[in-house]
Amino acid sequence: MKDVFGFNKAINWDKLNDPKVLKELEKVFNEKPKKKKKDNSKKNDMFLNCRSCNTIITNDYRSKFDKRYCADCL
Repeated sequence: MKDVFGFNKAINWDKLNDPKVLKELEKVFNEKPKKKKKDNSKKNDMFLNCRSCNTIITNDYRSKFDKRYCADCL
């Protein structure tokens, strides 16, 4: 099989057998960028799902203290 694009020349195959390099590559490719979402919600905002357990909240099952959570979570 021909290496039309020259990938075999560009890759150092000896380094890929090194366990340290493999661990570093694993770290690089398995990391997901962490983005914090800005939350401007207040206690009286009503969400469809509970912020803690992510279950759908019916109106009679909301927490009395914080409307963003179900009665079980708060």
